[in-house]
Amino acid sequence: MENIEYWKRIEGFSYEVSTFGRIRRCEVVSKFSNSMVGTVLNPWKGNERYYSVTLVKEGKKYAFKVHKLVTDTFLGPRPIGLVVHHIDGNSENNRLDNLGYTTMSHNARASDYNIIRKQTMFSADEIERIKELSSHITGRQLSNLFNCSCATISNILNNKGAYLRKEGKS
Repeated sequence: MENIEYWKRIEGFSYEVSTFGRIRRCEVVSKFSNSMVGTVLNPWKGNERYYSVTLVKEGKKYAFKVHKLVTDTFLGPRPIGLVVHHIDGNSENNRLDNLGYTTMSHNARASDYNIIRKQTMFSADEIERIKELSSHITGRQLSNLFNCSCATISNILNNKGAYLRKEGKS
């Protein structure tokens, strides 16, 4: 993993993207203080697993997935029939050295492997606590609290999947 961050202009916009997956302004786009040259944008996730940013061009706002900005800018346009692949399976890691193009079937197989490999397991007490808290806080808050995905929380609450960790004998 290279520790030097390189910046490159995003085609058609007054922004740059870095090899670390960060986006910044390279020209003033409005009179507001957060639009100053060099300001690094804060990505957002919404209800999706991928980070997005909003770029402004001629007063209009455009939303882009960060991983697509990185790959389009540094690797060139996505070839027909290929998708962007997060090599380590972490959709939040948008560094250039973690991204590449692959087939949809390879991406799905790799994703399934990473889900199985990284599946979060909980003790019986933790599962009980998740179920108790679910009537008081949102699934997103639970996922943040228990460091897992919203889908994992949903599956636990709907008794789907195997998330019970086998406790070792003492």
